[in-house]
Amino acid sequence: MVETECPVYIQIVGLLKNISKICHLTMVGIFEGYNVKIFS
Repeated sequence: MVETECPVYIQIVGLLKNISKICHLTMVGIFEGYNVKIFS
C-alpha cells in the first residue's frame, strides 16, 4: 500500500513545489514591473 502511494505523493509534492516556484516568479515579475512603472 505504501509502495503504490509513494510515487503519487512524490509527484504531488513536486507539482506543489513547481506551482509555488511559478507563483513566486510571477509575483516577483509583477512587483518588478510595478516598480519600473513607478520609478521610470
